[in-house]
Amino acid sequence: MSSPELSPKHPEVYSKSSGPFSTYSLGMGPFTDEAETEAEATTPPKVGSSTVATENNHASDSATPLVMEKQPTAMDLLQDQDFILDPSTPATPKHRHAEKQMLQGPAAQVLKRHMDAVVKVFTTHTKPNFELPWQSQQQTGSKSTGFAVTWNGERHILTNAHSVTYGSQVQLKRRGDDERFQARVLAVGTECDVALLDVEDEEFWRDISPLELSSTLPELQQSLCVLGFPIGGDSLAISAGVVSRVGMTMYSFGCTSLLAVQTDAAINSGNSGGPVLDTEGKCVGLAFQALTGDAQSIGYVIPTSVVRHFLQDVHRNGRFTGFPALNISWQELDSKALKKAYGLGPHQKGVLVRKVVKASNEASCLQKDDVLLKIGGLTVGGDGTVPFRHGERVDFKFIITNKFVGDNVDLEILRNGEKRTISVTLQPYQHLVPPHLAEVKPSYFMFGGLVFTACSDPYLVQRYGSLSNSPVRLMAKTFYGTKETSDEEVVVLSNILACSATVGYDSTLGLKDSAVLALNGEKIKSLAHLARLITACKEQFLRFDMEAGGKVIVVETEVAKKCTEDVMEQHNMNSSMSKDVKLSLEEIEE
Repeated sequence: MSSPELSPKHPEVYSKSSGPFSTYSLGMGPFTDEAETEAEATTPPKVGSSTVATENNHASDSATPLVMEKQPTAMDLLQDQDFILDPSTPATPKHRHAEKQMLQGPAAQVLKRHMDAVVKVFTTHTKPNFELPWQSQQQTGSKSTGFAVTWNGERHILTNAHSVTYGSQVQLKRRGDDERFQARVLAVGTECDVALLDVEDEEFWRDISPLELSSTLPELQQSLCVLGFPIGGDSLAISAGVVSRVGMTMYSFGCTSLLAVQTDAAINSGNSGGPVLDTEGKCVGLAFQALTGDAQSIGYVIPTSVVRHFLQDVHRNGRFTGFPALNISWQELDSKALKKAYGLGPHQKGVLVRKVVKASNEASCLQKDDVLLKIGGLTVGGDGTVPFRHGERVDFKFIITNKFVGDNVDLEILRNGEKRTISVTLQPYQHLVPPHLAEVKPSYFMFGGLVFTACSDPYLVQRYGSLSNSPVRLMAKTFYGTKETSDEEVVVLSNILACSATVGYDSTLGLKDSAVLALNGEKIKSLAHLARLITACKEQFLRFDMEAGGKVIVVETEVAKKCTEDVMEQHNMNSSMSKDVKLSLEEIEE
């Protein structure tokens, strides 16, 4: 069985149709948006009591009992308008018990003190058009949640990365206030779905006491509550629940497997970036995604250990550099025969290395058929897990993601029956097709009406609705492809714009979105490489060897060159290439 390390982009994460569940995210795929969009209907959250008696609702002077639509909850008994229950919170005994723990007694007083630290986030998104990469899509708006923290002595706001992705304007509104304050995005961690914001206006910080980030993970069955502005409400709503699981989980927005807390507290549209508090009022994480479909009340929280990793990374490097990974694929070693064949005893632990990514640091010290015994001194189980907390185990990737890009980790391996210890300098996983562009606009190069771009998951999702609907040849590259060189890209022909150079190709099936294999016999390494070859070409013809069906495109070099300016004018293109491609060509000229 292949490890997710080889294909961390599981299809079920990307497409509602490819599995029973889907996860919330914004913009990078066909997900339900957890950051509520402006177009969604708004439903005010319910307050504690469901009926209010007035002087005119009595038929006589005799007392009339207050009619309740349902049995009073902890919220009703509190008779406190500061607490508004999220209407989607399930009415189960377990949830009612969690409500009582979080919303009564000392815990309720602690919660009240921290509610003013939670703010509503308004974002105007200007996302790029991946099909016409010189353009932007129509602006959209979203609403989500954030909260104040103190880090390295400075006040900041934390929220989800997907809440502010490609944000041209971000505004914050305090609880119970009508004024919006301009915010500045300092850093975005796409993989971990965390963003760091700053507000310069001192008035915004008046009477706000930042939340304390917990230094420990919550225990199983521990009560907690999610604070946020769900389903369009202007009042801060609370949903209570318990911790049901702590383990490695695929983060849908960044397509990275990181530690996450699973809870049955309601996490809905608008809750994105909201703090999750324990009974002591400490923040144990951020709400960020939930399962939909047949799953009921399964939400996920980014634990503070992941948040702290993001903050430390930004502090160290001045920007977010990502989470490291082992650039290998591996196989479980549960079969006794398999263990014996590779020199292991029946009770020895470890996993079998089946592939090492060529464009990685691991390629210099790991080999196919090595047995990975230990990582950082911890024994790797035959199922790829390591000891976690008492009575719990977790995927060995947990050890790696706790470190930073550039750190070293010791690996104990068995090679040809001999134990060895090697040290690897960690780096991000070397995907052939990037799962995201980290807020960068897509690259492109247009020549003679032929538009080329570097393939990415966002491009395929915009083009086909989901990765699972994209052409099989590209789907295989995005799920299983890894780089052979550090600058390798999959260059595709994204569009054929009508002009005299492209006559006869606009109706040819299979050309659009086909990977470009070679130009005039030279293998294409990247989009910048293709642009350099085209620009420097002195031959009469440009011959493009395409992957799809083994087809070929041939254009006359001079005709295509003359068409380029006309096509730019017709399609309102300021440049025939993106800034990064242009910079690459200028560096070659120098």
